[in-house]
Amino acid sequence: MNIKQVLAERQSLIGKEVEICGWVRNHRQQKSIGFIDFYDGTVFNPVQLVYEIGKVDTVGVKVGACLQVVGKVVLNERNDSIDIELSSVTILGTCDDDFPIQPKRHTLEFLREQAYLRPRTRVFQAVFRIRSI
Repeated sequence: MNIKQVLAERQSLIGKEVEICGWVRNHRQQKSIGFIDFYDGTVFNPVQLVYEIGKVDTVGVKVGACLQVVGKVVLNERNDSIDIELSSVTILGTCDDDFPIQPKRHTLEFLREQAYLRPRTRVFQAVFRIRSI
């Protein structure tokens, strides 16, 4: 499945397990729980993956890494969206620690220098969506 399908069928998928592939936009870990902002290019906003530290192996999951994840779709009561509680993560492609596209604002001049990474930024994803209409 892709994220667009999961969001479109969210009511029927709550409590069910899904498998999706995509890229890590942001990865944050707390004391006992971790969060991954995950996108596959089908929607503008990423879906949030939630996991318990120690139960799911997330070693090597860095910003820009390509993943295949399996997890249960759950309703997030705070903002009426969905989260995916991870049960397994497979790393399909890794990224170095010095991957230039980090979860921060980048200037257009910087993106001109990193032309091959433009499609991974939100600015260019928004432009491509408008141009495809």
